[in-house]
Amino acid sequence: MSRLITILAILAIAGAARANQNPDIRIYLDVDPPNWVSEVHPGPTETFDVYVCLDCFGQGGGTRGVAFLLQRTFQGFKLSQTALLGGLDFGDAEVDGWTIAAGADCVYPDTEDIVQVGVIQYLYLGVPGTLDLLPHPGTGRDVLDCNFNSDYYCIAANLGVSVPPNPGDPDCYCPEYWSTLVVCEPQGGGNPHHPPTYWYDVTNGMGESPIYGFSVQVFDPDIENYTNWVEPYAWTHADSVVRIGDELWVTWCEPTHEWGLWGGPHRFGFDHPSVPAWGHWKIHGPSMCDPQASVRTTSHDFDDRPDGYGYRVHAPAAGTPVEPATWGTIKALYR
Repeated sequence: MSRLITILAILAIAGAARANQNPDIRIYLDVDPPNWVSEVHPGPTETFDVYVCLDCFGQGGGTRGVAFLLQRTFQGFKLSQTALLGGLDFGDAEVDGWTIAAGADCVYPDTEDIVQVGVIQYLYLGVPGTLDLLPHPGTGRDVLDCNFNSDYYCIAANLGVSVPPNPGDPDCYCPEYWSTLVVCEPQGGGNPHHPPTYWYDVTNGMGESPIYGFSVQVFDPDIENYTNWVEPYAWTHADSVVRIGDELWVTWCEPTHEWGLWGGPHRFGFDHPSVPAWGHWKIHGPSMCDPQASVRTTSHDFDDRPDGYGYRVHAPAAGTPVEPATWGTIKALYR
């Protein structure tokens, strides 16, 4: 009990100290971390999980606790709430706010710069609506860093249940990386290896118009070799590889122009058996899966960044399937 009182007291009085280890800390909802999925479409009587996440940690930053409130408008029931920091938690996330404290040690972000602080399971009853993050009624927007100092979180993303989510706070972004960015690394951890899975995380820079198309340069012209496509909700992919001069391209798009992408990252991908080679990418406005239409920016605009982290991305080469004996050689390509 004394430890619980201490955490409450620190959260209550530490608000006067700002911009400590985590000056740009963000909180957001994600149904599939770390993929930044802010919209879910369950069927009636289906359950789904919502993760409460923190990111945008400063150098060496971590957290000892956070508090927030959830406001629900979709029809359903909160079945459970589970803290993921390994310490203490108290309060109802939808009634009086949920406070989650870490255990004896500070909790540091994973390789995706994320701390998952809690997960809530909901039962959906068929009437769409939203789930929104709000400041905690007692302690506001405080996040404790590892030195027990307080930082002020902004709300980066809410959740939409069979509807688009409500926007988060304006200007809630990580100054270090929330510009337009396309990455296909790192390998391992929570990310699949390529081959066989080629994946691309696309972030739309702050202040940019929505993304309605994304293209990747590939080297195999046979579309039948591309399987298990991954795309955001309401998006699709072209049913052929398009040749432009000497280049081959695969493209994803949102044909209705109603589900453009903001923020991110948003994941695209497919499976292919061939070894990787470096290819270029394009981001489009309204494009109807045409790799030449409405090109907004390309990898050539980011040639000052490393391959895999903003410049070129891995794509499958043609006619070079992976053999088990060469796996060590393939892994060396990731370094």
